[in-house]
Amino acid sequence: MKLIVLLLWIIILIFLEKIVRKKLNIPRQTGWNSKYVSQSHKWGHWIIIISYVLLMMICSILNPIYMTYIPIFFFMTLYIFQGYMQWKYDRQTKEYIISFGIVPLLIITGIILNVFYNAYW
Repeated sequence: MKLIVLLLWIIILIFLEKIVRKKLNIPRQTGWNSKYVSQSHKWGHWIIIISYVLLMMICSILNPIYMTYIPIFFFMTLYIFQGYMQWKYDRQTKEYIISFGIVPLLIITGIILNVFYNAYW
């Protein structure tokens, strides 16, 4: 049952993105990673990724219970930063709407994962 709920949520997210892109006429970007809109975007992106890796190593040693929350906060931070950079430097593509829209959906995903799969509660 838990896996079905998670799979349904993922399907809903995929269709929601397609609907928003179609309604707002935002073309789908090619590739897994989006393009960098400025040099500071590229640097900030890599600083967030390196910080995440270091934080995962530290938390795995000190307190592994937080390892369930770190990926959600990582993606939230990454998408907020990406959305801000897209809004600041590349507004005409409207891709920042998708980036900012992903953040509340990540929060809901974190809640779903926490309720269903958190072994510490």
